[in-house]
Amino acid sequence: MQRNSERQEDEIEALKSMYVSDFTDLRKDNVWKKKSAPEIKIRFRPQSRIEDECNMEVTLYVNCPFHYPDKIPVIRLENPVGITNQELAKLKTELEEQMKTLVGEVMILELSLTVQTFLNDHIRPAPKSFYEEMMSNKQKQEEKYALEQERRNEMKKQREEKEVPVYNISSSQCQGIINSI
Repeated sequence: MQRNSERQEDEIEALKSMYVSDFTDLRKDNVWKKKSAPEIKIRFRPQSRIEDECNMEVTLYVNCPFHYPDKIPVIRLENPVGITNQELAKLKTELEEQMKTLVGEVMILELSLTVQTFLNDHIRPAPKSFYEEMMSNKQKQEEKYALEQERRNEMKKQREEKEVPVYNISSSQCQGIINSI
């Protein structure tokens, strides 16, 4: 058990140094000054060159059992910002699958990298101003209308090519054609 405790503490120290202000250790020292199993939170945002583009965020909560890493920790994704419920469910599934493959190894760093990669892959542009959004919607509608017009014109052209020519002839001309046959 001592070995697991050392591995847990080494992992926590590494995570603290990597995530600094985004890392929170939720454990409390007990009366014997002995640390309990890791219980932490790490806040993640996509890595962006421009701070204003950071419109997504999620916090990974990890509560490790006493026998971690030989047992799987409990995880939650908390305080999501700019992430759909479907994306959150997909990320949670990815993390759960990853934990199953990493039993016996410290895994919080690996889980953290998965969350970070997921956010980086799903980054979206920051919300636009009302005017920019309105102009963007107007342009999309105009493009949609132009495509619809083009499609209608193409269909009309195809119908005209397939139609049998219609001749305007009088009934007496029609009678003459019939008699000649």
